[in-house]
Amino acid sequence: MTANMIAPCAMSSTETARKGCAGAGWGGERPRHGSPPRWRQASIRRRVGSRDIGMTVVDYTLDGIDKKGENLAIFYRKFRYMSRAPVITLGQWQALVAVVETGGYAQAAEHLHKSQSSVTYAVQKLEAVLDVKVFRVQGRKAILTPTGQMLYRRASVLLGEAQDLERAAHTLSAGWEAEITCAVEVLFPTWLLLRCLKQFGNEAPHARVEVMESVLNGATEALIERKVELAITHEVPPGFLGDPLMWVRIVPVAAPDHPLHRLDRELGYSDLRAHRLIVLRGSGVKQDRLTVSIKAERCWVVRNMETAIQAVLRGHGFGWLPEQQISTELESGALKRLPLREGRMFVVPLYLILASPDGSGPGVRRLAEIIREATSTGLPGGAIEDFMEYPGV
Repeated sequence: MTANMIAPCAMSSTETARKGCAGAGWGGERPRHGSPPRWRQASIRRRVGSRDIGMTVVDYTLDGIDKKGENLAIFYRKFRYMSRAPVITLGQWQALVAVVETGGYAQAAEHLHKSQSSVTYAVQKLEAVLDVKVFRVQGRKAILTPTGQMLYRRASVLLGEAQDLERAAHTLSAGWEAEITCAVEVLFPTWLLLRCLKQFGNEAPHARVEVMESVLNGATEALIERKVELAITHEVPPGFLGDPLMWVRIVPVAAPDHPLHRLDRELGYSDLRAHRLIVLRGSGVKQDRLTVSIKAERCWVVRNMETAIQAVLRGHGFGWLPEQQISTELESGALKRLPLREGRMFVVPLYLILASPDGSGPGVRRLAEIIREATSTGLPGGAIEDFMEYPGV
């Protein structure tokens, strides 16, 4: 009975609502164009409300949807550049920077080899997308606003980084190594090494060069163990080929007020044994033949060239040191050569060795070429052509 009474009422209400009559609750007014009938609005509210989590959806009609859509559009227009990929192109940033640095749109267009209208449009497009003013008119000139100054500074940095990235990619695409490791004897002049690295850095600014400064046999061991791709060392180990670069003269020296200089005569082996000897020990595991010297009663063994030089300078002992690395001290008189009867000088050759001549990359080969060129000219008496002037070499 009850079901028979409810069903006709529901059917009647639905049919009435669909016909748009006053019984559906509209008060006889026609719906606004585009709005659904009230029974449809109620259906939307019920359907959304069934999935809603503690949020009121009574006003979730098409009017509410339109209003929220407008708010979302404003939000998107203002903050879309904060999400996903940047919406300002490098070309637009380039146009802005060019206008500032050249002093006008016409000059910027000529600098960029573009039309003035395209440069103007690029800057205006940038302002419209970011919703900022880059320039303001002062008299007859357009000057940067505070926001424009910030954008100009950041854009300049951005363009510089983009250019660096392109150069790095071009270098790598040409086959240049991203990193080069080399071992260099401390006998090799530091100023000459830095000059070679500077020239290589100018040609390959994005290549990383790691230099292992070794004492005597350290470079040879690093080469054998394949820890480096290039080495400058005083001997060529078995299984490798080396190019002679230069020779280094090792001379016995002491401070001017050292007791050995007070003898004022030629010195012999027995004279040296009574004083402290400063010995430079190799950085490798095995003892190097160049570190074997006289058997002095007192001896300091160091592993750093600068430490050895300073120890001799301060009068703590005497020692054999590379002439080129103490040339300034010899000229100023801070150090004096010892007048020995034997052992006044011995010569050490330096060789350039590639760990894998056939497998070396263009970066390693170019660095090796720079070192060869630097040592072939400009050295005071140290060129390889002079090797044969010294007996036993």
